[in-house]
Amino acid sequence: MSNMMTEASKDYILDEVESLWSIPDREDLKNDLLEYIEVNFAIVYEQDIKDIMIQWLQQKIFIAGNNIYSHADIDKMAESYTVKDELI
Repeated sequence: MSNMMTEASKDYILDEVESLWSIPDREDLKNDLLEYIEVNFAIVYEQDIKDIMIQWLQQKIFIAGNNIYSHADIDKMAESYTVKDELI
């Protein structure tokens, strides 16, 4: 079964993603998201765009694995750096 989208659907999705996208300087990721939606979803309803974006971002984070840092990770690194700095 082919998930072919109409141009109107593509325009709608582009408008919705543009209005929700807040990652600066990462047009490449936004384009990946748009491609993901086009390939995997034949019909996208208004409520679905946010859900699809969350699903896609979760997949990206899972793939990135240890390359994603939480605030706690950054705080711990800062503490470690401060301790090392004091020892010098």
